[in-house]
Amino acid sequence: MGSSSALFFLFLLLLSAAADYAPARVRVGVILDIASVTGMRLQTSILMTVDDYYSAHPNSSTRIELHFRDSPGDAAGAVSAAEDLIRNAHVHAIIGPQTAAETEFVAAVGSRSRVPVLSFSATAPPMSPSGRPFLVRTCADDASLAAAVAGVMGKFAWRRAFLLHEDSPSGSAIVTALADAVQEVGASVVGFNQFIDVSGDSTSGTLKVTGYCIDVFDAVMKALPVSYRYVPFNGSSTSYDELVRLVAEQKADAVVGDVTITSSRMGEVDYTMPFTGSGWSMVVAVQRETSTSMFFFLKPLTPSLWFASFAFFVFTGFVVWAIEHRVNPEFRGTPAQQFGLIFYYAFSTLVFAHREKLESNLSRFVVIVWVFVVLILTSSYTASLTSMLTVQELRPAETDVAELVRRGDYVGYQEGSFVPGELKKMGFHEGKLRSYSTPDQYADALNKGSANGGVAAVFDEIPYLKLFLSQYCDGFAMAGPVYNDAGFGFVFPRGSPMVPDVSRGIVSLTESDDLALIERKWFGTPGACDGRSDSMGSSGSLSFWSFSGLFLVTGVASGLALVVYLATFVYRERDELRAAESGAGSVSLRRLRAWLQHYDRKDTRCRTFKHSDDDGSARNVIDAMQKQGAVTDEAMRKSCFSGSDDSAMAADSPTEEKVENEVRSPAIKRPMEEANAALATQGKPSLKFLMNGDETTE
Repeated sequence: MGSSSALFFLFLLLLSAAADYAPARVRVGVILDIASVTGMRLQTSILMTVDDYYSAHPNSSTRIELHFRDSPGDAAGAVSAAEDLIRNAHVHAIIGPQTAAETEFVAAVGSRSRVPVLSFSATAPPMSPSGRPFLVRTCADDASLAAAVAGVMGKFAWRRAFLLHEDSPSGSAIVTALADAVQEVGASVVGFNQFIDVSGDSTSGTLKVTGYCIDVFDAVMKALPVSYRYVPFNGSSTSYDELVRLVAEQKADAVVGDVTITSSRMGEVDYTMPFTGSGWSMVVAVQRETSTSMFFFLKPLTPSLWFASFAFFVFTGFVVWAIEHRVNPEFRGTPAQQFGLIFYYAFSTLVFAHREKLESNLSRFVVIVWVFVVLILTSSYTASLTSMLTVQELRPAETDVAELVRRGDYVGYQEGSFVPGELKKMGFHEGKLRSYSTPDQYADALNKGSANGGVAAVFDEIPYLKLFLSQYCDGFAMAGPVYNDAGFGFVFPRGSPMVPDVSRGIVSLTESDDLALIERKWFGTPGACDGRSDSMGSSGSLSFWSFSGLFLVTGVASGLALVVYLATFVYRERDELRAAESGAGSVSLRRLRAWLQHYDRKDTRCRTFKHSDDDGSARNVIDAMQKQGAVTDEAMRKSCFSGSDDSAMAADSPTEEKVENEVRSPAIKRPMEEANAALATQGKPSLKFLMNGDETTE
C-alpha cells in the first residue's frame, strides 16, 4: 500500500509539472524487475495511475509517454536499462528501480546525465539528495523505524537485542539510529562482534579494540615500518559510507573493519585486495549413506551414462559385424547366431576377452578406438566404485539448488538479509521461504526437515555460516555453489603508496598459515566440516557429460568406417546389384531386397573363403575315400595335396551343389578317379554317389 501511494504521488507530481509547462510529450522511463510478482504489480499500478489521471483531466495538453525496461533484478541490468532510456529513449525522468542496491547505481547514472531518478525504494539515508542531487525519494528512510522498534522493546522490558543486517548502505542505515533510540528505553543492541569489537578496560580506563579484522591488519603491518593507532568510530546515520568518507576527506588515514568493496566507494578511496570473501551459500544437514543396496554397483554411473554406454556397445558391435560379415567366416551363421555375435563381441571388449580374428582394416580401426574408450570407462568406474566404498559414509542431504527448487522444498534464510531476494530470482516461491535469526533456530529447522515444519537448507553469508558450523559442526555441512561478491578490504586514500604494500602483505598472509589461524581464532574450527564436505562430494556418480568427448570420438570413428565400407561395397558390387534388381514388385523394394541378398553372400574374392573352401572340399574327398578303403593314407598324402590351385568359389546358399560340381581342382579330381576305379573292381559304389549319400552304383 505504501509503494502504491508513493507511486501515485510521484505521478501526480510529474503530471502536474507537465501541465504547468505544457510540453507536448513527457517521456518517462520505468525500470522494474518485470518477471517478478512485485514488478508486474508495479507495472499494472503505474499504467492504472496514468489512465486515472487522464480520465480525470481529459483536456490536459500534456501526455505521459511510458517506456518500460526490465532490470532484471540486478544492479548491472538496472544500469544498462537506465543508459538505454537516457541515450535511446531520451526520457525526461526515470522511475525505479525496485531495490535500494539497484537505485544506488541508477542514481549515479542519472546524476551524471542530469536526469531525475524518482525512487520508491531508496530507504537508506546515504541515498539522500545531498549525495545524489538528481535522486528524488518518495519514501521514508529506514532510520525512521528506530523509534518504533525501541518502543516495542521498552513495552516488553527487553534489555538486550541482537541486530543482524546486511553490510550495505541500505542494510546498515538503521544501526546507529536504532542504537541511539534503544538507549532511551534502557536497552542495548548487540551485533556480530567477531569482526570488530570495542570494549573498555576496567583497570586502565582505556578502550580495547579487538576482532578478526584487527588481527589481520596487525599481522600485515608487522612487516611494514609504520606506526598507527586505532580510533573507534561511533557511527552515524550514514554508517559505513560515512566511515569511508572520513578517509576521502583526510580525517582518517585508513579504515580497518568489515567494509565491503563497492563500485560507489571505489570512486572516493582505494581498497586493498580482499582479505576475506563475503559471498553466500547454503548449509544442510548430513545423512549417513549406506551401501547395502543389491544394486549399489550401478551407482558409480548416472542412468544417462549407463544408457549411452550400452548404446555404444551395441553400435560398435553392429559396425564390426557389418564390415566383417562378407569376408570373415567367424561372423556368419544363422540369424540368431549373428545377432548374438553382435552383442557378444562388443561386450567381450569390456574385459578384453574378444578372440575373433578380424580381416578388415576398417573393423580393426573401429575396435582400436573402442578399446581405448572401454579402458577409460572401466578405469573410471573402478575408481568411482572404490571411492564410494571407502570414503566416509556421511554425505550432505542436499547438494543441488535446482533440485530444491524443482521439489518445492522449504528453505531458510537469516532474518533481515538480502538473501530472500536472490532466492526468488533463482526460482524459489516466496511461500517456501522461512526466516530465522539465531544459530539454534538454524539447527532446529534443519533437523526437522522440509516435510516436518523445518527446512531442507539454510542460505546465508559465508562468515555467518562459518560461525554456525563452528557451533554445530557435527551433523551439518556447507554444500552447493558459493555465490561470491567483492569481499572485505582495507580502505586508504586515493593514490596511497600503502595500498600495494598492504595488498602484498595480504597475499603473503594468505599463502602462509597465519590467516587460517586468525580465522580459526574468531570463527572456531569449522575446517573439519569443510574438509568432510569436500570429501563427501568427491565420490558422486560419473555423468554422461564427463565422457561425451570419448563417445563423440568413437561414434565418429565407427560411423566413418561404416560409411566408407558401404560406399566401397556399393561401388565394387554395382554390376551384380543391377543384375539382381530384375523381378516383380516396386523398384525400390526389388533393389533393397537384391542388395540385402547380395550382401548376405560370401565375398568369393576374399582369400579367407577361397582357402577354406578348397581345403574343405579336399578334406571331404579324403574322408570319403578312406571310408571306402579305396586308397591308403599314404596314397592320399601323396596325391591329394601334391598341388594347389586357386579355383572359383561356390555360391553360399541353403542348398549346396553336388560334390562332383564343387570339386574342380586337378589335385583332388585325379585321386578321386583312381579311387572310383578301385571301387569298381571290388563291386562297390562309386565315390561320388557315396559322398552324396546314395548307396547304389553308377
